[in-house]
Amino acid sequence: MSSQPRSEHVRRSARIRRVLEDVLRRREAGEFLADAAVFEAHPDLLPELEEELKLLRLMESAANRAGSCDGLTAGRMSGSRSAVLKGTWRGRRRWDPSFCELDPEAIPGFRIERELHRGGQGVVYRAVDAVTGRNVAIKVTRDGPFGGAHDRVRFEREVRLLERLHHPNIITVRSSGVAAGRFYFIMDYIEGLRLEEWAAGAGAGTSSHSSQNGSSVSHGVRPTRPVNEVVNVFATVCEAIHAAHVRGVIHRDLKPGNILVDAGGRPYVLDFGLAKAFGEGSHHGNGAETVTGQFVGSLPWAAPEQVVGSSAAVDTRTDVYALGVVLYQALTGRFPYEVYGPIAQVTSNIVNVVPPSPSVFRPELNEDLCTLVLRCLQKEPERRYQTAGEVARDARRYLAGDPIEARRDSTWYLIRTQLRRHRWAATFAGTVLLFVFAFAAYAGIQARNHALLAKQEKEARIEAEAARRAALTAQTEAENAAEAAALAAEEADAAAQRARHETERAQAVTRLLVNALGLTDPNVSRRPDLTLVEVLDDATAQVESASWEAPGVEAEVRSVLGQAYASLGLLGEARRHLARAVEILRSSEDTPAQKLYESLWPFYHVQTDWNDVWAHYFGWELQGLGARILTERSTELGEVLQRVRVTNDPAQLREELATMRGTASRILAADDPMWLLVADQLYLFGYRRSYRNDPILGCALLDAALELYRERLPEMHMRIVRTLGVLIPTSLDAGLSVEAEALARRTLDLLREVLPADHWYVDAHEVRLAVCLVAQGRLDEAETALKANLATLEKTLGPSSSYVAEAHRGLIELYEARGETATAEAHRWEFARCMTLSTLAPSWSETSSRWMYCAVPACGKEHEALHCAMDDLHAALVEKSPDTGARALALIETRRKLLSDEHPLSGVVADVMTTWMNHYQRTVPRESALALLEDAVRVATRNPWMNPRKVASAHWWYGSFLTLVSRYDEAERHARECLSILSGLVDQDYSYRAVARSLLGGCLIHQARYEEAEELLVDAYSEMVRALGPDDANTNIALNRLLRLYMLTDRPGFALATCRDHARRSRKPATLSETIFSVMWPYVVRTDTSETTRSALLEMAAIAVDGAPDHPSYLSMYGAAKLRTGWPDAALELLDQARKTPQGGGSGNAAFTALTYQALEKWDEAEDWNERFEAFLKPGSKPSENFKLLRAEIQEGAARRAATTP
Repeated sequence: MSSQPRSEHVRRSARIRRVLEDVLRRREAGEFLADAAVFEAHPDLLPELEEELKLLRLMESAANRAGSCDGLTAGRMSGSRSAVLKGTWRGRRRWDPSFCELDPEAIPGFRIERELHRGGQGVVYRAVDAVTGRNVAIKVTRDGPFGGAHDRVRFEREVRLLERLHHPNIITVRSSGVAAGRFYFIMDYIEGLRLEEWAAGAGAGTSSHSSQNGSSVSHGVRPTRPVNEVVNVFATVCEAIHAAHVRGVIHRDLKPGNILVDAGGRPYVLDFGLAKAFGEGSHHGNGAETVTGQFVGSLPWAAPEQVVGSSAAVDTRTDVYALGVVLYQALTGRFPYEVYGPIAQVTSNIVNVVPPSPSVFRPELNEDLCTLVLRCLQKEPERRYQTAGEVARDARRYLAGDPIEARRDSTWYLIRTQLRRHRWAATFAGTVLLFVFAFAAYAGIQARNHALLAKQEKEARIEAEAARRAALTAQTEAENAAEAAALAAEEADAAAQRARHETERAQAVTRLLVNALGLTDPNVSRRPDLTLVEVLDDATAQVESASWEAPGVEAEVRSVLGQAYASLGLLGEARRHLARAVEILRSSEDTPAQKLYESLWPFYHVQTDWNDVWAHYFGWELQGLGARILTERSTELGEVLQRVRVTNDPAQLREELATMRGTASRILAADDPMWLLVADQLYLFGYRRSYRNDPILGCALLDAALELYRERLPEMHMRIVRTLGVLIPTSLDAGLSVEAEALARRTLDLLREVLPADHWYVDAHEVRLAVCLVAQGRLDEAETALKANLATLEKTLGPSSSYVAEAHRGLIELYEARGETATAEAHRWEFARCMTLSTLAPSWSETSSRWMYCAVPACGKEHEALHCAMDDLHAALVEKSPDTGARALALIETRRKLLSDEHPLSGVVADVMTTWMNHYQRTVPRESALALLEDAVRVATRNPWMNPRKVASAHWWYGSFLTLVSRYDEAERHARECLSILSGLVDQDYSYRAVARSLLGGCLIHQARYEEAEELLVDAYSEMVRALGPDDANTNIALNRLLRLYMLTDRPGFALATCRDHARRSRKPATLSETIFSVMWPYVVRTDTSETTRSALLEMAAIAVDGAPDHPSYLSMYGAAKLRTGWPDAALELLDQARKTPQGGGSGNAAFTALTYQALEKWDEAEDWNERFEAFLKPGSKPSENFKLLRAEIQEGAARRAATTP
């Protein structure tokens, strides 16, 4: 209800009703009464009167179309027609801005609050996004007698055109669909004023979006807004319109009512309902015509070529004319000519009347500004600005105080214009003058020197061309300079903001260090025996109790603390701080990719030293993040690095590395920080090669990384030390023991310069040096070092450390070389125990060849048969042999014969098998894989040395494989056991727990225990997004399960909201596209889904296509969803686009193409595509459920057609 008192509202409604009845009566009598004249007579009834007249116009239009066979004339209506209109109008709802005829929950994922505007194109509502709480505007087709195919086609065109436009000053269409039988699309909601209200100086609170998709007519209100503010907003509008023109869209209905200005003075262009694409006629799609079938637009703002009905002449310059009218109004509060009165007179004014200069009504206006306005309002399109971009540039020049390019019309042009307007009088006067001057003119012409005239004309043409080129050059240079200046200003602002943030972080870290160092002073702490660990613990207490206003500062402080703990070998504490730092940075959408990358590096190294099962996931993330940053900087550099990564030939790798170095040198300056990312990529490539049994390639990559690091970093930098630490064992594996020794000694020299002599990292590298000596046969020298450092490493890092395992492995090789079998066997047992206790899987990387690092030293001669059985299975897995299942069962039998479940080596075998089944799950027959995993769980639960995380992992993998064979109750038991073990750990890994909760939730879904599943999956998904990131494989598995749950419980709005939120966070949208397709395709295929579900499916399909625009499956799904929501033309276009991709369309594409042609009643084409669809089913193969559903639907459509055809 209006904010007015009810009695006033009733009186006002009664007056409006009387005015409308008077309009109906006068039009019935034959008077051609324009709406504008009604507005002028009753300005106090606006804007409600304007809304009612719009609806009356629609009713008249419908009546004219319905009764065209009665021979009615355009300006008159019959008495019966008038009676019908009066009855229809009186029976409609009373005007009430709070009225909302649509169900508030009709649009999935949104809550409709109130109606904003009702017009000829549809109804606009304000709504709230159910997930984000953000306001949106939703435009819905009309219902009742004025809705139908006409509106659907127009809506489809409008959505299709708006999808082309992505500009900050054009209202963005978020999605579209069908709800409650009506088509809709969702736009950004703008809280603002219509342009003429804003120019008149109205406050921000005067209006609130009521004009979104609306219109208005100025009523002579004098603008009070400063001229420069108006021109600045106008220039921005012109830039937005120019962007639309560049993308092939002409607005055709520009007016102040279609431009909103928010409280910050930022304009937005609305309502492309009458827009057309280049090359379309005004009748395209039956959706662009007005009542007359000729004129398209709003008359007061129309260009001459519009009002005469010349659709072929309507182009971008038509919008330029409308922009001129809009600016004229905004500056003067008036139209450039009279627009009230009979239509014939108004049309004549638009075509013929030369507008007076705006300075006539507002003398303070600058001459250049008036020239700009009048240039837009030229009657001939070729004399106007040719593009809206030119208008914007001249407006910007005016604001900058520079001369504009447009010039005033010449006196001769004005005379010619007046002569055209008064041509009969001019003809008579001209005839008299002709006879008077004819002879003199003839004599003068004959006396001229023809040669001189030709020369002068040629020189003038040359000078004009030179001037034109100089002007164009100057214009281009000026535009480039202006653009560069704007970019520089933006970059300066961004740099200043970054500098402020960096200063805050630096100050916080400095305060932390000052406080920590202050504690080491006995006079401050009163504790002369305070250790560095206690200092860090006190600093941690300060961090935990602090109130952090800037999360980025907390992340920086925790990163410093984490690295400090790591340097002392306190990896648990280090891991906790670094994980929190990464989580904070992930949770902020404003975190630059470079900042997250820098924070991930120390966390990744601590995870690796900790032997964490997730370490390699972070390695992959670092590699992908670094590659994306580099590719954004230079596509060429990203491509050459990709070639380096996949090259398997040493000689070719050397060539690619040389090419990479040359490319980087050409693109990057010598001091560019991107060089470090290049080196990091090479380090990660080499690290993975070293663990894939490719030591030659690994050495080449690590050497290249080391060279780049040394050119840009101090020798003692941790990146250099880490690279050397990986290069040493890789060189040993490559048979380069002498080179490995030199590297080990150089690394130790560096470490001893910066670390205490008894630091664990020094001990670890002394072990590596000793292993190099073993390889050279210098056993006595090596033995002393290995024994001494083994003891210190076990004490510092514990028996599960990979560095302790490395020392045992060196001693095994040493004693075997000496022939001391018993001593070697003792260390072999310890080595197996160490690897079983470790959190890191023996086959660390994504491949399995590294298992020999663990299994061969642990087996020895006594268990050679076990080693052979593992080797046989490994070969079968790699070769995808049909004997894989038999060899898997043989390995189980061999292990049980040689080892008890409690033996440490059984733990190693179980661990290796668990990881192999992960990597080779598509190679091993299901039953054999389940037997291997069942044996692994048996060992894990009985072996006293098995790390609890590995026990949990065995349960998790067995549960995962059980779901593949639909044994969900058993899978649930193992998922719960996994979760129980993880929950009991002191140092809990919440991301691992989240993965286990996700598996358990998936098991419960298949048992229809949806409420229990939802609680688990929501928590698991949220935790994984925070800890692992939205693009991690496990996160997307949890998302997949959560979406399935929402669809199974008939909550497509929740699924849609979750997809929207994930898309906003994700840096790899193609991964989300794959998830959406796998979950939603079966629902798109079905015909029994609700309208709400279909609308949600349509928007999710759009999200999938946004993530991978050229993927045929996602395009086909989008096309199918368009068909399901009643948009067959758009469906056909998308399905055709899918088939044009390199992969082509599949069976689903063919089926939906057939169904689309059926919907369009093109039966020959439908039959052709049905045959193509059937051809996808190979002879003897069993059709899938989706195939059978689509086949039945096509056959049903064909049967319906046959039944209705004689």
